[in-house]
Amino acid sequence: MNELINNKKKWELLYDKIMGLNYGDIISHGEIAIILDEPYDTNIYRAAIARAKKSLLKIGKFIESVNGKGYRVVEPDDYNKLTISQFAQGVKKIKKGNDILTYAPTNDMSDIGRDIHRNITDRCNIIYASVTSSCVELNLLSKKNHALLPQNIRN
Repeated sequence: MNELINNKKKWELLYDKIMGLNYGDIISHGEIAIILDEPYDTNIYRAAIARAKKSLLKIGKFIESVNGKGYRVVEPDDYNKLTISQFAQGVKKIKKGNDILTYAPTNDMSDIGRDIHRNITDRCNIIYASVTSSCVELNLLSKKNHALLPQNIRN
């Protein structure tokens, strides 16, 4: 129980520090380790960052990892790009699931297993097609020269 209280205090200290940062500011892994009083790349360190990120996102402040440096407070205009990136990661996961189904050893499955596989495959193909086309649409909508943006509409 005491460890849980200490972890909460640690993530709150990190949260407070990040709240004081401006868009684009970077907080280094070294600074975070000092704030948390935990070495970089430990479970407590990662848990505190995850908890702080989740709480920050709920108030409209997001941090992203900067490889080898620390975390950067995301600029407001970059939220759109990050949103699309998260959707694209989801599409990759769905594609992996679809590939697992595609290459499954159906000849070695029981009759019930093959029936279940066929049902899942049908639905997964629909979901994969839908999500893939939605991701393409999001990418198109995110372009600065998209026809639906007010500055691109001619009177």
